[in-house]
Amino acid sequence: MATLKDRSKAKLCVLPDVTIHYPTNVQIGYNVFVNRGVQIDAPSSICIGDGTLIGPHVVINSGNHRFDAPDLWIRNQGHDLRPIIIGSDVWIGANVTILAGAIVGDGCVIGAGAVVSGKIPANSVATGIPARAVRRRGRRPTAENTEESNTAHMDHD
Repeated sequence: MATLKDRSKAKLCVLPDVTIHYPTNVQIGYNVFVNRGVQIDAPSSICIGDGTLIGPHVVINSGNHRFDAPDLWIRNQGHDLRPIIIGSDVWIGANVTILAGAIVGDGCVIGAGAVVSGKIPANSVATGIPARAVRRRGRRPTAENTEESNTAHMDHD
């Protein structure tokens, strides 16, 4: 079973069809919600902070195949294992993939379908493949600070 950081505060909601491989390498904070169909593969440590929401069909995997030697089958080249850290008060949208070595700061929102492979700064809203911060939480998009509104004023031929 995955380890809860503080069992006296243990509030964990896990919906059906969640799979955790290597659960002894997973540390989960309190008041975490894990939606249906989530897969967590933890050959290296995975830490999920307090109050985090994990959307449906998210994949979190702290291992990757090595593939640099073209004369060897990929399956025979071993794995690179790196820990994953997901901060507190994070919302991970549906179908997100979080790869080995990723660090998601406290208060982040990761948009549906994103692939996180690096560091996402605290309180960022991140989207895309690879996931990149597109704005900060607490700053609502306005006509002055959105790319869409900036390009709307450009001349188009």
